[in-house]
Parts: sequence; C-alpha cells; structure tokens
Amino acid sequence: MDTHHNEQEYPNYQNAWKTFKDEYPHAGWSSSLGIQAWLASRTIDYLLDKKQGFNIDFSAVGIAGHSRYGKQSIYAAAFDERFTTVIARSSGSPIGTSYRFASRQT
Repeated sequence: MDTHHNEQEYPNYQNAWKTFKDEYPHAGWSSSLGIQAWLASRTIDYLLDKKQGFNIDFSAVGIAGHSRYGKQSIYAAAFDERFTTVIARSSGSPIGTSYRFASRQT
C-alpha cells in the first residue's frame, strides 16, 4: 500500500491508508510506514500458510525496499521475526544505514 500512488486501474487507492486508520483508530503504529509494515506481515501470513500450497522455505524469508520501502522493510522485520533478511537500500535514516560504510548523504 503506497499513499503516494494514484493509478487509473485502482481508483482512490492512495486513500486506502485513511480507511485503515478509521478501522484501527487507536493503533499507535498506524502511520503509512507502519501500515505498510503490517501489510508485509499479513502477506507473509498468506504466503507461508500451507493451505495456499506455496513451497517456501520458512527459514529464508527476506524483505527488501528502496527509500521509503527500505524504511518499511526495516519496520516490518523489527516486528516480525519471520523476516530473516532485510535489504534496505537508501532508507534515508541514520538508524537504517551504517555510518561506518556510508553517510546520510549516500
């Protein structure tokens, strides 16, 4: 779910996060990044459900993202231990990048 997209095939999609916030008015994590991270976990619920028939190695589930999706990936993995690998490219946050190898400007 991306609050910044406006696609002809999905009218009003950019406002889907507002619907979520209405459904969970007391959720302290209901920022757009928090919602996206929560949805990543719900996606893993679906993909790892044996009833769905996907042949996925439960011990090797990763999440990747660039920019705001990099932040979302970090957020999702912080709260869902099933994500065993995170690739957060240009997440733009000092917490999400190693200053030993990069700076905030990279």
